[in-house]
Amino acid sequence: MEHDLLWRTTLKLPQRGQIGIFNRSYYEEVLIVRVHPELFLAQGLADESLGDKTVWKEWYCSIVDLEEHLHCNNTRVIKFFLHLSKSEQRKRFFDRIDDPDKNWKCSLADVHERKYWEHYMKAYEACLSATSSHHAPWYVVPADDKENFRLIVSQIVLDAFNELGMAVILTAVDGSERSAGVLRTAAEIALRCIGRVHLYRSVTIPQEFPAAARMPPDKLPAILVEEARRELRALAVGYPDVVIEEPTMSDPPQPWRGILETGARLGANLIVVGSHGYGGWDRVLGTTAANVVNRAHRSVLVVHDRPLVPGTETSQGAPE
Repeated sequence: MEHDLLWRTTLKLPQRGQIGIFNRSYYEEVLIVRVHPELFLAQGLADESLGDKTVWKEWYCSIVDLEEHLHCNNTRVIKFFLHLSKSEQRKRFFDRIDDPDKNWKCSLADVHERKYWEHYMKAYEACLSATSSHHAPWYVVPADDKENFRLIVSQIVLDAFNELGMAVILTAVDGSERSAGVLRTAAEIALRCIGRVHLYRSVTIPQEFPAAARMPPDKLPAILVEEARRELRALAVGYPDVVIEEPTMSDPPQPWRGILETGARLGANLIVVGSHGYGGWDRVLGTTAANVVNRAHRSVLVVHDRPLVPGTETSQGAPE
């Protein structure tokens, strides 16, 4: 062999954050090659190895070890065996002959391989038994009914996504014009990491809000929260997958408390907050970022809509 049996597939393994789909993989080496000894010999292996069952066990172990390694490095391996019955295979062969639109699928090689049906079944049984593990199980899916097997496969893939605990992104906004940019940034991140965005606002009573002095103290929080709800709903237009969280009241110097509590409740991996890039809000957001990182070990991204001015917070949102 010029290369080991895993070489061709490992060259094409997906990078982190990406999905790779293999229609053909290293499993061919323990299936087709096992059914056809001439392919085994063509790889330059010793003739006596062909009759030695340990060679297959060693190859199975190599496969299991690779998939365990991938799992330990946060790559999930999902394996499907689409089990087509022999009678259904025969029916589909004839459909390809009778239907002109399917003639291109006809292959004498497929017809020839049908003679080895029993050999393939034995090879599949041995392979699936030896390489199905807790970290990379085989899913044997009946494939005679195309619609049902597609539903089964899609559900298994969705379940795998949910088990990964994909990124939940909490977007903290303040109702200003920069909020649209913050939400847009969060949505782009969520798209790349298959996450979902939760939109949240920590409501404070600004000193400069003239009407606050004229409102009854017991009614002011409810009025501000309702106004925040309205702004969040308006902001979320055009983002059907965004989840709007209930705004909460916070003391003006400590808006991070509401963000921290909501982020912890959601299990948010990333919190995106907005900033003018200057002035008091930068200091508030810098404190917010520091508290969230230190107390909840979460990532915080501060989105600036204007250039930073010397003396304000850094682009990472860390306090001075």
